[in-house]
Amino acid sequence: MKQTNKGQHQNTDRRVTVSLYEAIVETYLETGTVRETANKLGTTDVTVRKVLITEDLWSSRTSREVRRWLDSGKTTAEISQILSTTEKAVQQYLPYTKGMYHCAVSSVAARNSAEYRRRIRNAQERTLRRAENTLMLKGWENMTLSENVELFQAAPEQETPARHGDQYPGALCLRDLPDLDLAHSKCCGEDILRLHLELFRPDWDGAADGDLAEFLKQEQVETTRVLRAYGGVSGKTISRDIAVPGSLSLYALHYVIQRLFGWQNSHLHHFSLPAERFEAVTCGKAGKWSDLVGVLFQSPDLSDEDRFWNDDYLDGSFKVWLRKKYCGPYVSLNHGEGIVQSRLDMARIGVDAPYVDLMFAQRPDGEEILFSAIPTQRRPTAKRNASARDGVRRERVAFEDAPVDAMRLLFDTDPNQLLERLSIDQILAFRNRSLEDGLAPGEEIAETFEDVLDEELREDIREILQSCLDEPEVQPVVAPVTDTLYYFYDYGDGWIVKITGSYGCADLVDAGKLTQETIDDAIRTVYRKFRPVCLFADGLPLLDDVGGMDGYVRFLRGINRNAELAHWRRVAAETGARVSDLIPENWDYDDPDTLEWAKGLGWSKRKSRPENML
Repeated sequence: MKQTNKGQHQNTDRRVTVSLYEAIVETYLETGTVRETANKLGTTDVTVRKVLITEDLWSSRTSREVRRWLDSGKTTAEISQILSTTEKAVQQYLPYTKGMYHCAVSSVAARNSAEYRRRIRNAQERTLRRAENTLMLKGWENMTLSENVELFQAAPEQETPARHGDQYPGALCLRDLPDLDLAHSKCCGEDILRLHLELFRPDWDGAADGDLAEFLKQEQVETTRVLRAYGGVSGKTISRDIAVPGSLSLYALHYVIQRLFGWQNSHLHHFSLPAERFEAVTCGKAGKWSDLVGVLFQSPDLSDEDRFWNDDYLDGSFKVWLRKKYCGPYVSLNHGEGIVQSRLDMARIGVDAPYVDLMFAQRPDGEEILFSAIPTQRRPTAKRNASARDGVRRERVAFEDAPVDAMRLLFDTDPNQLLERLSIDQILAFRNRSLEDGLAPGEEIAETFEDVLDEELREDIREILQSCLDEPEVQPVVAPVTDTLYYFYDYGDGWIVKITGSYGCADLVDAGKLTQETIDDAIRTVYRKFRPVCLFADGLPLLDDVGGMDGYVRFLRGINRNAELAHWRRVAAETGARVSDLIPENWDYDDPDTLEWAKGLGWSKRKSRPENML
């Protein structure tokens, strides 16, 4: 059987002339895409892919899988059975036999190909040199660059070389823990990462000016005072720091946040990119956003059945139920987030609403504000697009040309809602050491739409769509697109949690808030039990239906009424003002049973030990 396949393979090789082979390599080095190369040369995508696979210039999930089985000695027939496909489909991802192309004098294409691979090697070496500081932080400070390269290239089954000397304080990745048996741990082969979760107020970011800026500044100062006086906060806001496995999905992180901040999973939620990152990856256009639905963003047609697929709590201990939800391994069963279903949703929207009527109002400063977007089947006309009256400009555009902000008006959901099947190490770029290290290097973040939806990812999506398989394990994988995420919970109360990540906890160790022993215990727990561990908690828990940040501050004042009165009397004595003029209007709850109500929701003044919170 192997001999027969080899003969078939050689016959296939002869279909491609040497000149076409060279032209494919040369053209691909110029264009960078399979489709454009095939179009320019008047050949097929399959032929181009096979040449590029032969030259190690292109690969996809399928080609890598075929190559792995081929290298293990499997025939094309056996591979087709393993992958549940046809032999013809497998042959499309087999390399050509190289012998016929290796002439005494290298062709221009061959030299270009060699030069291409040389540039790639140089780029990899530069990346490793830039990463030396990162490697040192991970406990590799006594290894040379060449040793690092060898370790990167070592087979998984090889034993990691012993490292000597003190490891970097606060490191979470690649710590040497001799008593940890990874072979018998539930979680292995993953990095352990640190997430910093902090309560966030977007109106405190300094964007306002004048009297509003001064008011917000005073409000922030007063809120911080109350949180420190009665809310158990030592910093500026309530925050949590946790150690997590890299594969932790956003749907599981939702339950982690619920547990850490004291909420009861009683309201809607979603994860989003920062506004500037959302604008960058969508180019501000609905068409680009639509292409990323099912890849990065949720479909606006996601059903409640899919949205709440994992919310099956009935009775018993709510805390025990939550813990089961954030323990790994993490596999999303949300069918509505599959790429096939998402593309079907967007195709239906394209048929139902091929055009959009937009209405803009003009502010006194001249800036236009989009305030209405209505789907329509009618084509745009020049007269329609030029119409303006009563200070309102009207415009009809194709759906794909509409501003992405119009999607907020067309649908009930925010278009900037991330797929929750995505894992933390997929979507979030991590900083080297701690939160103070600044942004992740640019090459670690997919900056633009083209960076996110590159040719390889497009090919993976085409393969999935052609197979019509929409299972969790075959979904497209994206590169990190941001170093910050936002979690929104209870749209009425308006809670927002800002999420950033790093490879270690040096800042907490330096501040005396955490010891290396605590970190090592957390690493053991994550590996052995496949669940996150809280490293440090700043502040008491929150509670549902309290009225957001302002309501929580009012609640803390109300249940500490005597202490608040004493505080304002001291301020009055120092300033000569009257106490009644100093106390904020919303300082107290009228209901004397407020504390009992809060306790009924599980709230307590007693702070839990971080290691026991999850």
